[in-house]
Amino acid sequence: MIRTLTHNDTVKCITLMDKYSFHAHYERDEAAWIQTLINHIVESNKGYPHFLAIGDFDSDGNLLGFMTCSSFKNSYNNAYVMDVRDCILDEERKPIHSAIRLFNTMIEHVKKHAGVHWRADSIRSGDAGLKYCEFLNRKYGAVIHHSVRGIIGG
Repeated sequence: MIRTLTHNDTVKCITLMDKYSFHAHYERDEAAWIQTLINHIVESNKGYPHFLAIGDFDSDGNLLGFMTCSSFKNSYNNAYVMDVRDCILDEERKPIHSAIRLFNTMIEHVKKHAGVHWRADSIRSGDAGLKYCEFLNRKYGAVIHHSVRGIIGG
């Protein structure tokens, strides 16, 4: 079941992210990430269309996956783009089904608010990141773009 995340879901999201980060081999600043998560939950609960925080829950209330999104204005054509910040899935519990439910809900949200664009970068590394992009390409006809991230210094 997909529903808007509430403040009471925060710990479930943090727990799932901790579990997921182990699989993703991705370092993060816990406080910065939690602030961003809470901001998305707060703005989404206000009904502000430029923010979305949703979770996929099983019948027992266990979190199977969650997605946080916020929009930005594209500087090349002035169009709003819904940016999927996190799509975190319980890798042990049929994550493909959760991903589809979350993306379908996000896409319907964007359509409802007269939007037409979305993007989803990946914190997944290596092959996992490529598989994520290929899945979005196959399922939604998304165009794969490449980006580069560098580290300055030693």
